[in-house]
Amino acid sequence: MIDIRIDLADRSYDVVVGAGVLRSAADHFAGAALDRLPLFIITDENVAAVQRIALDQIQALPVRKRVVTIPPGEGSKNILAFSHLLDELAAFEDGDGAVVVAIGGGVVGDLGGFVAACYKRGVPWVQVPTTLLAQVDSSVGGKVAINHPTAKNLIGAFHQPRLVLADMDTLESLPVRELRSGLAEVIKHGVIADRAFFDRVESTLPEALTLDRNVLTDYVATSCKIKGAAVEADERDTKGRRAFLNYGHTFGHAIELAAHFRYAHGEAVAIGMACAGDLAVASDKLDKGSAARIEAVLAAAGLPTSAEGLSVDEVMAAMRLDKKFQRGQNRFVIVRKIGNVELVEGLAEDRIVAVLKGRLR
Repeated sequence: MIDIRIDLADRSYDVVVGAGVLRSAADHFAGAALDRLPLFIITDENVAAVQRIALDQIQALPVRKRVVTIPPGEGSKNILAFSHLLDELAAFEDGDGAVVVAIGGGVVGDLGGFVAACYKRGVPWVQVPTTLLAQVDSSVGGKVAINHPTAKNLIGAFHQPRLVLADMDTLESLPVRELRSGLAEVIKHGVIADRAFFDRVESTLPEALTLDRNVLTDYVATSCKIKGAAVEADERDTKGRRAFLNYGHTFGHAIELAAHFRYAHGEAVAIGMACAGDLAVASDKLDKGSAARIEAVLAAAGLPTSAEGLSVDEVMAAMRLDKKFQRGQNRFVIVRKIGNVELVEGLAEDRIVAVLKGRLR
């Protein structure tokens, strides 16, 4: 079991990673001073059906609790679901205070965290991520949001969790597509910040794909340390350091939106990382061999590196709506070498179009 401290002064919290973490959920809640408040538990229908490990351990805590389920998928990250959950929380809380507990993947975490951020101007919340993608990415950092019809995560806030419990045992029921999707973010962390970690992932992917607990614990813990360091240095994504975490996401989010979420988030990010590699090579920032190596690791994880059924115009239109653009200027994370990236702005649009033409089928 690995305990990672995210140091943000009075907003600091622990990320606890390992197999069997939830068996000691009561101790972790007590350590975060959350063991006496009622629990408002948000999950989705798929998680409620298969994640008895997580739900049973949290529901065993000796406080008043309420479980609310939402339909699975990105379609639930909307204003209607948000409003419904606020109504349910208001009826449950009844002035006694409450802790929002989000049990599930990134959709549940983003939506549950946004509910916690907005209710009474902010109530405590706990992340129990049950997908690899959520464990290595969205569970750390406090970015919470819902989607708008024009763009992903357009309506949101920063609201740090009080505790994150990442239990490798919850990955047992994860469909292989979702496992691969999470690996995209793992690979991303190696590319942007840690060459040795990238090398380790490259050599241990076969074990990860068979749910080796030791390998996955390493992936999650190292990813959380990398993301945690970026969050500590740039909590609200204003100084550029945290923006490095968006490597592959400017292209990826646009592909996700243009494809109406036909691609899972990690799949879209993998395509975005391949696009970002092409852009770095075209900008004379990255050598072709390193770009090919990154693409080969993505392919070994079973991830796509090109998108089908999309036009350049569709993706460009979606990209222009991306919240990462500043003052109308595009912003991309460019790889200089594996383990080192930089942020660039205002690239010529024809260069971006040329990259997309090479990756859209």
